[in-house]
Amino acid sequence: MADGLQIRKLYIDSRFRSSGTTDDFEVQLEQGVQLPANCHCYRSEFTGVVSWLTLNDSNQTVYLSAHVGAVPSHRIVQLPLRAHGSDCLRAVLQDSLDAGRPSGLGTYTVTRSSSAGSSAAASLGSAAFRYYTVTVSSGSFCILSDALLESEGWYVSVWIAGGGAPYNIKSIKSTNELFQFSDQLIFQSSHVSKFVDLRSKHSLFLHSSLGNNDSLGPNGLRRILGKLPCDGAYGSVLHFEHGGSPFDMTAIGPTTLQRPRFWRRDGRNNKVELLGGHWSATIVFCLG
Repeated sequence: MADGLQIRKLYIDSRFRSSGTTDDFEVQLEQGVQLPANCHCYRSEFTGVVSWLTLNDSNQTVYLSAHVGAVPSHRIVQLPLRAHGSDCLRAVLQDSLDAGRPSGLGTYTVTRSSSAGSSAAASLGSAAFRYYTVTVSSGSFCILSDALLESEGWYVSVWIAGGGAPYNIKSIKSTNELFQFSDQLIFQSSHVSKFVDLRSKHSLFLHSSLGNNDSLGPNGLRRILGKLPCDGAYGSVLHFEHGGSPFDMTAIGPTTLQRPRFWRRDGRNNKVELLGGHWSATIVFCLG
């Protein structure tokens, strides 16, 4: 070509990957393509499926403290990995909290409710009933916030000192991604959650070996090719079209393009398991 570019577009489809899985793979080109120093690229479109689970490896953990007597006990509860609707998730949360609870603590009940804490079976289909009220029949408890869980001082002086099981404060993988309660450490017999959001991922970040580390994302990530907003429920189609901004480009040259790698992460740099769900995209190359 007159400007020296040997390629204008690269069509990516996870079905035709050379190695890896649909969430992290390489593509083997038939021949190496030289890209000059002033070469840039951008995603012109992206199509995929919301195939990751509601409860997955990145958000299945409930951390709670409970008072039976004067001294609180700390507990980690793992919810089963699964795709869920609001009521199904409610039942799983209730059963998981009840299993292995401390001796002397009452039974847990989880109901769908309005933001005011009221519930009515006839209205459970309403959008207003997208909150959880968690109640224990005797004793008091608190489902812990991310701010506390990620605080090293609180982890050492309160959680570990109180007999809590060790966890990684840099990767708590908490259910607060889906439903969360008060940011404060408040012990009481009943708590009303904030809005229950079944979209376990609000945004995905498409990473690529193409980039020259000129992007800066959450947690300092530098190989991001673009952000993908997740505005659909489990099983829906995720589609992105480039907005046309001349500034939405990534520098990639000088390099030889032959076996590019593509992978997807969430905002916390957790791997997003697509469970075989395929995706495709178009990468456009230009000089600038």
